[in-house]
Order: sequence, then C-alpha cells, then structure tokens
Amino acid sequence: MRNPYIAGRWVSGTEFYGRQTIVEDILYSPDDHLWVMGLRRSGKTSLLRQVELLSKKVGMYLPLFWDVQGCQAPGDLGLALYEGVEEATKFIATLGVDISAWEDLDLFALLGALVRLVQENERRLLLLVDEAECLNYLARDYPPALQRLRRVLQRGPHIRTVLVSTKRLSALHELCKDWETSPFLHGFALRYLGGLEPEAAEALICQRQAGRSVQAAPDVVAQVRQLTGAHPYLLQLLCSRLFSAGSLRPVTDDDLAFVDAQMAGFLLNDFAALADPERAILRAVSLGQLLPADADPAYLHGLTALGVLRREGDGYAIGNAFFARWLQEQADWEAQSEVSAEGTLAVYTQAGPDQPDDYALYGTGLRQLLDQLGQGHPLYQEALVYQQRLDENIARSRRYGDTETCKADRSEIVDRLNALALSTLGTSFNELCGLATPAAG
Repeated sequence: MRNPYIAGRWVSGTEFYGRQTIVEDILYSPDDHLWVMGLRRSGKTSLLRQVELLSKKVGMYLPLFWDVQGCQAPGDLGLALYEGVEEATKFIATLGVDISAWEDLDLFALLGALVRLVQENERRLLLLVDEAECLNYLARDYPPALQRLRRVLQRGPHIRTVLVSTKRLSALHELCKDWETSPFLHGFALRYLGGLEPEAAEALICQRQAGRSVQAAPDVVAQVRQLTGAHPYLLQLLCSRLFSAGSLRPVTDDDLAFVDAQMAGFLLNDFAALADPERAILRAVSLGQLLPADADPAYLHGLTALGVLRREGDGYAIGNAFFARWLQEQADWEAQSEVSAEGTLAVYTQAGPDQPDDYALYGTGLRQLLDQLGQGHPLYQEALVYQQRLDENIARSRRYGDTETCKADRSEIVDRLNALALSTLGTSFNELCGLATPAAG
C-alpha cells in the first residue's frame, strides 16, 4: 500500500474531509458575502474547490474559482477572473455562451457579462475568491477600483462572494479607514477555518474515504490529533512520517523535531500576521506564564478559533506542537507585525450583518469584568470560562440563527456572569455591558 497522505496540494471529492458546516454555510446561509479566514495550509483552497464541486450539483449557482494570487492592479484581477471563466468553459457552455467574446473585456465589463448571464438563466454567480489578501495591494495603490469592486459585489442578489485568506487581509481595515465610502470588508460575515472536527480528523488519519483504510491504534489517533491541532497539512505531514505498510506507528520526539524550510516558512507567515498583543499572549502561553493583564478576550477568541491557541483545562496551550517548537526556537518576538492591533480587533469584534448590538456590548462588559478582576483574582479563570462559553453561543447564534436553545443558554451564562460581577465588583454584568441602569442608591 502506497503512502496515502497528501501534504502540499488542494483536494476535493473523496479526498476532502470534514468542513461540512462551513461548506453548507457557504452554499445555503443567508449571508451572501463571506470572509473565511484561516492559517497557512489550513485547507482554504481545498474548501473553495469542494464548494465549487458541490455547487454544480445544487443547480442554482454558476461557480467561478477566482485565484487572485499575485494580482496587484485592476487589470491583473480581470485577467485572473477570465482564467476562472476559461476553467469553467464547459459549464458555462451549458448555459449557451461562447466565452471567446469575453476575452478582451476588463474586470468590470466581465463581471457585468457574468451577472447578465446568471440573471438570464435564473442562477446566481458564486465567486470563490482565493488568496484574497492580495486585495491589500489594490486598497493601497488603486482605492477607487477597490471601492467600485465592492459596490459591484454587493449590488443585488445575483452575486454571492466568498473571500478566503490568511489574517493578512485584516490590514484592509487600516488601508480603508480614510475612505468616504464603507470599508471593503463591511458587510462580509467572518468565518474561521480552524482545525478539523474530531470525527473528520480521525477519518483523515485512518483514510476512511479512501479505497483502503490505514490501521491506527486509538492512542496513536488521539496523539496525532492533539499534536497537530487537527491542522490538515500538519496532520497529513505527521501521518506521512508515521506510515509504514498500511499502518501508523506511535509518534516519537524525532517526528516533531524536523521542521523543514517549507514548514518554517508558513509558520513564519502566520506569526508575521499576528498583532503585538496576540504575540504577547502567545509568548506568555509558550513560556507557561500568566496571560498579560490587558489581554483582550477578543484576541483569545480569535486565536483559538484559528487554531493558534487551544483550550487546555481552564487555560490555553499553543495550537500544535510544531508551532510551539518554532515559537521557542525561531520566533523573533521583536519583529514588526504586518497587521495592527486596531485592525485585528476590528476584525475579531466586527458585527455580522444580522448581529444584534447586544453582542458587541457583551464583549465590552467582559473586557471590563476581566480588567477589574485582574488575573490574580481567584474567580478570574471562572470568568474566562464564561467568556469562552458566551463567545461560542454568539458564534452559533450568528451561524444558525438565534434559536430558543441559544437564547436559553445565553441567558444562563449572563445570569452567572451577573452573579459573579455582583459578588466581586458590587455591580451586575449587565451594567458593565451598558444593558441595565444601575439602581439608585
């Protein structure tokens, strides 16, 4: 049996594991403008390719894979979009169009032709935009073109846009802050692409969707999941090292010690996109120290959702063993970040299109509660647990709708936070959030 693990290229079909929730979100959620943010090699391109494959079976979309890697000007974007059209030639031909007439169209004329095509055929254009951080170049050098692109993408119900990128796209917050119009990312609902779900990670380790599965003891499966944080690339890379004659052997220290130039490069890229406060959190976790007293819970939530950190008991650990080793041995903690703290917080705390204002106020109240308690307080860790539960509840609410179960769970969490705040600070959590008027003394 040959080594079945794929580390280094995109996959789809039976080679694609997990991600069912986010795939269905892209295809069916009420949000027509999504931004999927993930680490390097976390499966972003594979996600788009899987969505492209499945959307052709749905019947209501014309999917186009739009790889904007290397694009630095509007003309580059137009050429890249036409390449996506060429790739979809056979599918477009079923709609009665010869794409050769579109070859010389510029970006906006080509988008217009595509919109007219889907309107005439009662479909929707599904734009799957890969390597979207390249839009930073347009924001810097061609802001009017990017403003026009945003207007086209968000005009009417006939276009559904999915951006996938690393955290570098967060720099758009700074690059667009002086626009007289809305910032480019305004209206894009953020989704995180973290590690694989436990069941999907186990299926990938054991190659259960392949013609022949791999034998792996339960403790080896658990070990691989834990050491890689279920990061798809790292998981398959480690399994590739452990594979022999149809089974996986246990992990040794030598398997984790080898960080080649390619892996070091993408770990460095992930690190470079972390804002200074995020690096301070990682440094404390890496050294086994208490979190910085001014650590904003929004950073903890974002880092955990991305897989940079993971929950461990009542605290945090680095998301995977490879990154943990790299941080200890190679990280330049003083290097300048490519994304500001302001831009990062704007992304982590941005409201989705249907998010009630109360959600943002909860974040404000949690920050005040944690700041006033201080890390030395015996109930600080308990407050962190409630913060994580509330963040997860809000994420579910935004993704699936604010169901009665979500509301009941959130009410219980807020009640516990009210009791904690009253017992320690003499004021309720609701008052910290600005959701209640303090009682007259």
